[in-house]
Amino acid sequence: MWDKTVDIDNNEGIRVNLITLIKGMLVQLKRNAAKLVILAVLSGAVFFAGAKLAYSPVYTARASFTFNRVTGASYKTGTEKNSIIVKLSLMFTEIMTGDALRSIVMDELGYAGSKSFNVKINAAGQEAINIVSLSVTADDPQLAYDTLQSLMRNVSKVTGPAFGEIEVKVLSDEGLPTSPSGRISNKLAAAAGILLALMIELIWLVLKSLSDHSIKNRKDMPRLLKIELLGVLPKAKRAGFIGAKSPVIIDAEGVSTEMVGAVHTILSRIEREAQENKMKSILITSALAGEGKTSTAVNLAIALAGQEKKVALVEGNLRNPSILSILGMPQMEKGLSDLLSGGCKAQDVMIPYTKHNNLTLLPGGKLSANPATLWSSPAAVKLFKELEADFDYVLIDSPASASISDSGLLARLADGYVYVVRKGYAQLPILRKGMGTLSNFGCKAIGSVLNAD
Repeated sequence: MWDKTVDIDNNEGIRVNLITLIKGMLVQLKRNAAKLVILAVLSGAVFFAGAKLAYSPVYTARASFTFNRVTGASYKTGTEKNSIIVKLSLMFTEIMTGDALRSIVMDELGYAGSKSFNVKINAAGQEAINIVSLSVTADDPQLAYDTLQSLMRNVSKVTGPAFGEIEVKVLSDEGLPTSPSGRISNKLAAAAGILLALMIELIWLVLKSLSDHSIKNRKDMPRLLKIELLGVLPKAKRAGFIGAKSPVIIDAEGVSTEMVGAVHTILSRIEREAQENKMKSILITSALAGEGKTSTAVNLAIALAGQEKKVALVEGNLRNPSILSILGMPQMEKGLSDLLSGGCKAQDVMIPYTKHNNLTLLPGGKLSANPATLWSSPAAVKLFKELEADFDYVLIDSPASASISDSGLLARLADGYVYVVRKGYAQLPILRKGMGTLSNFGCKAIGSVLNAD
């Protein structure tokens, strides 16, 4: 995706790469939208439940006070007085939170030697100013308040040896706390969970986009696959439920003229290549299942029949036959599986297509446990010789060439192949593997079709 030959000072080159990255992220987002939404919701729910289960209410008592040596204390000079105040202000927060004062408070409140005195003491003051803000947090509001009062009563017992008796004057006292403090709301926790999930998903989308080496546009086909592009099938407009992927057949009602025109453009280029190289049997295949090869084969057969060509459409995928269901025709009791295994004659499995007399269908029939044996049999060779003698063109709907060995055996019986590639679907190594399989069996590449649907 990233073009290493582009100079980093070339802003246009960088912009193009960023656009490619963003487009890739949007493709992944669209493809995985439901999963990503579910993940974010689940993350929010987990954080919500965790905050609710883990929360234990605590209460905070607060007060602020000023301190001075007791009335009557004498200072030799004003400087000495200020010096003592500065020293006290520097040390007071440590004194209030220190172990010595804490021990005195625990004794006074009856917690001497107890491990259940779970209070948190915080003191804050400003340098050279004898004002302290004090807070005590505990799981019991009364304990928090009693501890706060005890701290202010007993502080002079700790400061006495060094500074003499200290007088504490309360400036503000919020009283006994009545509501918990420091609680993170369950809604905020849920929002944090969703935000975390979204951040992880954003990183995943970037990495997924960077690692996506599928075909993105029509320029990628000849550049990356080294195969001629015959045409692009446009994204089909479908009615009904969003996300439905029912095949679009060009002789059905409501099919766009753009789709019909694209099929005929592809067909004209196939015919030109076939006539130049004297090809009659043409394999329609793809690297992986789900790229649109079967619907492409059906549409090409219908378009040929509409041009008064006598066409046989062969169901090469005996593991998952689907031609009749795509055309809305009832399944037959017998098909190619029966023919190739010697269970019937050729005329028993040939079905005329109801809308075009020039198109004859040879459906797969019952599922075969081992189609490779059937396609490598003498009966298969004989069948194709007979079909080529009786028809102008024989189109074969092939299984996926990168994952099923049947496609190689069918390639042996065909004169050439058309490679259907769905945009943003199969990765480049898989696409090349599928083409390599076909080439190894001596089948000539006619060209490729980019399926943008």
